[in-house]
Amino acid sequence: MQRCLLATFLFSIVLVVSANAGGFKANTGTADNIEVTSDRLDVFSDKKESVFRGNVEATKGDIRLNCGVLHLFLDEKTHKVDKLVAEEDVKIFWQDRQASCSKATYLLAEDKIIMTGNVIIKRGKEMLSADKVVFDMKSKHQVVEGNEKSRVKIKVETDKETGILKWEH
Repeated sequence: MQRCLLATFLFSIVLVVSANAGGFKANTGTADNIEVTSDRLDVFSDKKESVFRGNVEATKGDIRLNCGVLHLFLDEKTHKVDKLVAEEDVKIFWQDRQASCSKATYLLAEDKIIMTGNVIIKRGKEMLSADKVVFDMKSKHQVVEGNEKSRVKIKVETDKETGILKWEH
């Protein structure tokens, strides 16, 4: 049974991951899927986890993420990607916005992105800083939190429509 699960897991990784000249690339081909490139890929079959290291870039539709390390987790039952965790100099770009933080977690089933650790989001002259920002893309609800050392801070333009926290894809 374990051999069968291992073979299924490895086969799913082989379907998703292929080597390219610049490193490793997970490419599924459409805007609804995630494409990842990096310098190195470690696959931990027993944990259903893959770790991309070095110059990591992940894209999903018009959202692009850059970081030092990206963990990709598979669901225990379905063996589909269910969570991504980005660490080390995380930068996220989407539409006309850019964000930076210490860690970003993307929960695919919930369509939710959680950014933590010195979160800064910019859109033109607008800026938001916080300790934690949660984007729920299904409900279009955002939660922005400070901590005991730094409070939530936001700067918006008052003479035109703001959209620093609007997250649509």
